[in-house]
Amino acid sequence: MSSDSDEELSDEQVLELLTQAEQRMQSQAGAQSDAPFRLPKLDPGHIVSPYLRTEGSITRLDPSQVVDPKTKALAGKVKKVEDPIAVKKQQKEVRAYTRDSILLSLPMRIFYPIST
Repeated sequence: MSSDSDEELSDEQVLELLTQAEQRMQSQAGAQSDAPFRLPKLDPGHIVSPYLRTEGSITRLDPSQVVDPKTKALAGKVKKVEDPIAVKKQQKEVRAYTRDSILLSLPMRIFYPIST
């Protein structure tokens, strides 16, 4: 095919060039699709079991997975609740006692009057 810049292409020549270009692109795409895009197989590891169990047409919540075992263990124990007013009063007494004991443990200074 002789193509000069002054010469116009006919419709048949344009279609022939387009089909050749399409064939080249398809052959290049086919060659490229095999080589560079190989994905590794993924290993998700241990998957957490769901909270819901389906038995027939009934879906139920699995009670063993709802509450953490540590929290369950703490729920069975007795918790001591203190009165905040009594705690503050006790802390105030402890501070007063330690303050007084510090003051009493200091050495006593004797001041003598200066005679003129």
